[in-house]
Amino acid sequence: MRFTEGITPEELQDGWLSRCLVFRVHNIPRKNRNNCDLPPPDNLCEQVKAWYTRQIGTTIGDFVQYGTALDAQSKPPQQIVVPTARGANELFLALDDESFEVGTHHPELACLWRKAEENARKIALIVAAGVSFEQPEITDSIADYACHLIRCLLIAFGRDTAHQIVANKIAGEKQKLLKIISEHGVAGCVQRAISRRSQHLNQKERNNLLADMIDAGIIAAVSGNRTTRYWVANDYCKYLEKQNAKT
Repeated sequence: MRFTEGITPEELQDGWLSRCLVFRVHNIPRKNRNNCDLPPPDNLCEQVKAWYTRQIGTTIGDFVQYGTALDAQSKPPQQIVVPTARGANELFLALDDESFEVGTHHPELACLWRKAEENARKIALIVAAGVSFEQPEITDSIADYACHLIRCLLIAFGRDTAHQIVANKIAGEKQKLLKIISEHGVAGCVQRAISRRSQHLNQKERNNLLADMIDAGIIAAVSGNRTTRYWVANDYCKYLEKQNAKT
């Protein structure tokens, strides 16, 4: 996965990645050729334009502050305060408490979860601005949606992506080989399938990596008459159980 190849473990902990929302799909959808040229809805365009051109303040006093009669300086911009319903705020606080618990049990993900509440509030603010231009408010339902979205993305990232972020090139190559082998499940992966999908490695490099993973107990291998078959550790245990059941 090219995304994880460009990320180091340090970046997982330094706060940069926690500001990102990572959406990952496991299937590549087919092109929707019929709708590719459809313009965005007019009402959405008008709404975005309205927020972009919205003017806060109507007189010069709203934008300028005076020190003396001849000394005028720009004034800090006014802000629109978007209220948060009491129930919505409780949902955000509950997510923050949950984030602390997750970080306690999974220190490697603590930095990502630490900003869960902040990110949920940002999402909720965007949704609230889209719901109402004149009087936006973060309601319970908006907060519930934002918290669910952030929670799902963080859980999915921890389950599917975080373990692919490795410290060096060798560890990265091992992860690629492990993925190839794991895709074959209990049936095991033959040597030629691994070689075919790792052509960027020469035979010596590939064999050294596989041997190192066998020594570490990450994978298992059984040599036959014509080829060697490989399993990840869990699948090899299942394979042995099936073999024992046959006998």
